[in-house]
Amino acid sequence: MSKSSVLQSKEKSLNLLCSTSLQPADSNLSPTLGEDVSRSKANKQVLLEGAAAFNTKPKVGIKYLEEHGVITKEPASLANFLKTTPKLDKKLLGDFITRPDQLEVLKSFMQSMDFSGVSHTISIRAFRFG
Repeated sequence: MSKSSVLQSKEKSLNLLCSTSLQPADSNLSPTLGEDVSRSKANKQVLLEGAAAFNTKPKVGIKYLEEHGVITKEPASLANFLKTTPKLDKKLLGDFITRPDQLEVLKSFMQSMDFSGVSHTISIRAFRFG
């Protein structure tokens, strides 16, 4: 095999490799980084608006979050939101979660906390201050 034919063969292989590696296999399978960032920003904005609405009127905030798919009507979903969202007014959260009509949410909230191996004092602090 001549030197030029070896070079041509290597060039064809390189061109084939470059053309296949730069093309996505299926553009519908994974979104681009820009789409991920945009979706993440939109989700964060919905979460912040929902938390602000909850801090004004809890029922309105919950309805907003349900409409935007952040939470479901399941008590565990709402309890998870209440436990993990730092922008919520803690006093208002406590007032809301201890209402008689929110007993299932309170149960889910309490079940999500792990106090095993922790003293009573630390457990109460963790529960009170998140």
